[in-house]
Amino acid sequence: MKKSIAIPFIAGIVVAIGIFCMIAAVAPTPNGEGGYPRPVFSTNENGETYGTCSGLDPEDWPDLIAAVGINGVDGYIRDSEAHPEEEQPKNPEEAVLYMKWLEEEMRNAKESGLEYLRIIPLYAEDGITIIDQFGISFPGEVADVHVMD
Repeated sequence: MKKSIAIPFIAGIVVAIGIFCMIAAVAPTPNGEGGYPRPVFSTNENGETYGTCSGLDPEDWPDLIAAVGINGVDGYIRDSEAHPEEEQPKNPEEAVLYMKWLEEEMRNAKESGLEYLRIIPLYAEDGITIIDQFGISFPGEVADVHVMD
């Protein structure tokens, strides 16, 4: 009776080890710095990377981020134009001032009947040719602007 239980038990362990090894073989492996490898993007003739940022941390975004323009044109925006460095608060006091400034900008834009808080260029993959415009929507609100996945 003990032999009949031992064979299925051992077979189950062998199957479980095999499944674990298969999962480990296809799982992403950390790079030498303790993180995961950066995504690989296409590069244009100017050496800029371009592609989608969907699901990525901002430090892993490409130079040119895939987006859909105001007129439905597929293209790319620069993160530096969407989030200018000079606008980003560097401490809590600046964050409070930034939020007050942003609220005022939103109020002025809405009172003026603007659909977007700000408009930036939408580029072709070369990062030079402007093919449309991209609307930066009001924070916390839904606008007719979609970033491509």
